[in-house]
Amino acid sequence: MNLIAANTIGARPGMRVKVQVETRELLVGSTVVYILPIVFFVGGYYMGWSLGPSIGLAGQAGGIIGAFAALVASFPAVRYLTARLSKKSAMVQISGPAGPEV
Repeated sequence: MNLIAANTIGARPGMRVKVQVETRELLVGSTVVYILPIVFFVGGYYMGWSLGPSIGLAGQAGGIIGAFAALVASFPAVRYLTARLSKKSAMVQISGPAGPEV
């Protein structure tokens, strides 16, 4: 596995190390990746359902189209937010040398 981490202990390439993920960073990242698309999907369904009749679609069809359109629109939003969050702070840091259990 390859990942970019804050090297606070001076580890060199080839060394086995433990990595640590802050709980807050893990929760924020998980929310962005998993919850945001669901929120977009449900919001898109509601908007499509309520606005569908004004553009000639039955409520259900408008809702389905709106849900999937919003889901697709959530992907760039997720990419933007994850890129912004990763620049803001180191999500992973090296916490020490790996023990024999690794």
